[in-house]
Amino acid sequence: GGSHEVHRTKPIYKTVNPIWTIDSGSLFLLDVTPEEFFGSAEGLSFILRDYDKISSNDTLGKVFVSQENLLNGDGDRVEFDLVESCSKNKKQPGRLVLRFRKAAEEDVLFMERLLSAQKAKISGVYGDETFVQPHVSSNKFLHREHRNVGTQTQHRVKPGPDPDRPEQATKWMTEAELETESLKPSRKWIEAGSGELGKLFVEVLGCDGLPNMDAGTVGGGKTDAFACLVFEDSVMNTEVINDTLKPRWMPWTQRAFIFNVMHPSNDLMVGVLDYDSPAPMAAHDPIGRTEIDITNMLPGTEYTVYYELFTSATVKKRKPKGSIKLRIRLELNNERKAVLAGLHPPPQFYINVATYRDYKVVNFVIEGKYDIHVFDMDLLAEYVEELKETGLALVPILKNAAFLVVFWRGHHPLRLRVFRCPPLPASNDISLWNRFTRTTTILLPLHSVVAFVAAVFLVEDYNLFPSFLMFSIAWLFLATSGHVGVHPSPWRHPRSFADLGRALVSNTSRVKTIEPNQNLQELQKFQAEKDEAKKRLNEEAEKKAREEEEHEDAVGQLQAMEDGGEVDMRTKPGGLGGRVSVNPLKPILFPMQQNLHLACQVVHTIRSFVVWEESYYCFWIVVCSIVGGLATLFIPWGWLVRWALRIVVWVCLGPWMKLIDIYYIKKTQSTEEAQKAAEARMKAKYEALLATAMHTQTRKEELTKLKDMKKYMFGEYLAIIPRFKQQRYLDYPLAPSYASPYVAGETFNVTCRKYGQHLTGDMIPRREIDRPATEDSPLQETKVQLYGTTGKF
Repeated sequence: GGSHEVHRTKPIYKTVNPIWTIDSGSLFLLDVTPEEFFGSAEGLSFILRDYDKISSNDTLGKVFVSQENLLNGDGDRVEFDLVESCSKNKKQPGRLVLRFRKAAEEDVLFMERLLSAQKAKISGVYGDETFVQPHVSSNKFLHREHRNVGTQTQHRVKPGPDPDRPEQATKWMTEAELETESLKPSRKWIEAGSGELGKLFVEVLGCDGLPNMDAGTVGGGKTDAFACLVFEDSVMNTEVINDTLKPRWMPWTQRAFIFNVMHPSNDLMVGVLDYDSPAPMAAHDPIGRTEIDITNMLPGTEYTVYYELFTSATVKKRKPKGSIKLRIRLELNNERKAVLAGLHPPPQFYINVATYRDYKVVNFVIEGKYDIHVFDMDLLAEYVEELKETGLALVPILKNAAFLVVFWRGHHPLRLRVFRCPPLPASNDISLWNRFTRTTTILLPLHSVVAFVAAVFLVEDYNLFPSFLMFSIAWLFLATSGHVGVHPSPWRHPRSFADLGRALVSNTSRVKTIEPNQNLQELQKFQAEKDEAKKRLNEEAEKKAREEEEHEDAVGQLQAMEDGGEVDMRTKPGGLGGRVSVNPLKPILFPMQQNLHLACQVVHTIRSFVVWEESYYCFWIVVCSIVGGLATLFIPWGWLVRWALRIVVWVCLGPWMKLIDIYYIKKTQSTEEAQKAAEARMKAKYEALLATAMHTQTRKEELTKLKDMKKYMFGEYLAIIPRFKQQRYLDYPLAPSYASPYVAGETFNVTCRKYGQHLTGDMIPRREIDRPATEDSPLQETKVQLYGTTGKF
C-alpha cells in the first residue's frame, strides 16, 4: 500500500503461467501501522513485471486489493483480472491469483522461522520431529563374539546388555535364551504418525539367514543390520545390530513403534539394510524388503509373523535374502469408522527426508531394488513377461469358473451325519451316537443353483435384467471371497463380508487364533498341485509358440522361393531383453516402459480387488451392488423403454415434422444465423476448454506448492507412498507364524513422540502437532494451496 514496496517475489523464468511457491517468495507478512494500512487510496497494489537482466522490467499488469477485501479475506483462492494488462488476448486478460487473511500468532512464528531458514539456506526445518535415524551403538568393534561355558555356546548380546539389570545377567546368552529374551514385551516405544483412526503396534524381533554384506571389506566382519519401517506419513528405524547374520532386537533397544493409523487399507513396508558409517558418498546397502497388509488384521489379535525378504516385488526370478520376524497388533478406536473409511481411498502420502542417503533407504523400502523412473531394459522385459504371465494365468481361472457353474461341480462343503452300515462294534470308548452314525462332507454346487435360478427368471421377465446385473456384481465378489477363503493357509484368508458387516453394525470384531505351521501338509500339497498346473500351462504355451514359429518359418521359406530367392536381412523380433545395447532407443523404449508399468499397476489393482486383498473396498462394492439391485428390482424397465420409444416415434417421426422444417429449420439455416450458431458453439467449446485448463492449472499449483512446502518443512528429497496394492508379488506370512487373542493390561512406555508429515489447510499448512486436539481425523485427502499467480500474456 502507499508508495513503498513491501515484498518482491523471485522471477519465474520462461512461462506464461508462473506459479510462485514458498521457495520463490509466495508468502509474505504485511506488517504495517493502521495509518499506513488505511492511508493508501488504492489499498494493496500488486504489480506484475517481466524480468529482464539487462534493461528495465516491463510492467505486465496490476491488481489493486482494497483494505476492506484484505480484512474480510479468509484464505480462499481469489482470481483478479490484471488492470492495464498488455495481454495479446483481450477477451481473456491475464489474471493474478491471490490468497490473503489475517495473520494469527502461529503464522507470525512460522514466517519468522521461514525467513531465518531461507537466510541460512537450509531445508527440512521440522525433519527431526518426524524422522527417527538408526541408532548406532558405540561398541561396534568387539573382539570376542562367542564363548563356551561347559557344553553350551554363549553369544554376546547386541548392541549391549540390559541397562536395568546387572551386566553379567544379560551380557552373554545362548541362542535359546536370546530367542526367549527377544519375545519379551518391549520397554521403550516410539509413537509416530498423523492418524486418529487407531494405532498399529509393531515390534521388530529378529532376522534369520541374512547375507553377509561386509564380506571382503576392510576389517572383515558381518552384516550390521537395521530395519526401516514406512507407514503412511512416518519413517522409523531400529537399532543397528552389528556383525551378525541373525540379529535379535532386545526389549530394551530401539525396536518398538506405534503408528497412528489414518486409513485401514494402507500397507506397512519394512526393509532391512546393512548400516554403513556416515562417511562421504557412503550409503546403506539394501538387503531385502517386504510389504505387510494390515487390511485383513483383526483388532484384539496379536500377530507374530515371519516374512521372507526380497530385493524387489517386480522381477520374476527373485530369491529370498533371509527372513524377518515381527510382532504386530492393530487397535481401532472405532471399528465402524474404519469400515466407513473404505468408502473412499486413502490420501496420497509423501515422505520427505533431508539427505540423499536417507532417501535411498526410504525409496528402497517403498519400491525395492528397481527404480521405475529410470530406464532399465531388464525392467522393461519384466513388464512384458508379467503381462503375458497374467494373461496365461487368467485363462485357466476363467475356464475352471465356467466349468464349475455350467457342469454343476460342487464347491461349498456341507457336513452331515449319516447312518453307518454296518454299525461299529460296541465299545466303551465309542458313544452310541458315533456307533450308528458318522460325519461326511458333501460339496454343494451353490453357484450353479444361483446361476440357473437367475437365468430362469431372467428369460421369463427381461425387466429383471438391470437388477440382476447389479446382483451379479455382488455374487462375483462374494464368490471370489469364498474361493480365497478356502485356501489351506489361514494367512491367505481375507476379512469376510460377514465379518466386516458385523463391524459396521455392532462395532465389534471376532478375535483370531492361528497355530504355528497350521495346515502345513495341506498347504504343501496345494502348492505342489499349483506348481504342477503352472508348469503344464507354461509347457503348453511354449509348445504353441514353437509351433507358430515353425509355421512362420515355413511360410517365410515359401515366400522367399516365390520372390526369386531373396533373403530378408531384418532381425526377427525375439524380445527386447537381450544383451544388445539399446541406449540409442531410450527415447522410444522409456515411454513404453512407463506405459507398461502403468498397465501392470492397473492389473495388480484389479487383482487386489478380485481376491479381496482390499477387503474394505470389496465390502462396499458388494453392499452398493445389493442395494442397487434391490432398488432396481421393482422398476418396470420394459414399460419405461416401451413408452420412451413410443414418445420418440410419435414426436420425432410424425408428419408434423414437416411443419417444424418449414417454420423453424429453414428459417434458422440462413447464413447469418448459421454463423451465429457456429460462433455460439465455438464459444461454448472454448469456455469448456478454458475451464478444463484452469482446473489443470489449479491442480498443478496445488502439487507444486505442496512439494516446495514439504521440502522446506521436512527435507529436500521426496518419495511417494502407493495408495493401492500394486506390486506384482504379494507377501504373506510364512508357515511358522502364529496369532492369538491379545490380553489387555500391558502398559506402553512411549519414550519419544514423532509427528507425521501429512499437512492440512491452505496458505500455511498445519502439521499434526499444530492441529487442535478436538479436530477430527482428516480421513479424506486434503489439498494444500498457497496463493500464486497464473495468467496469459
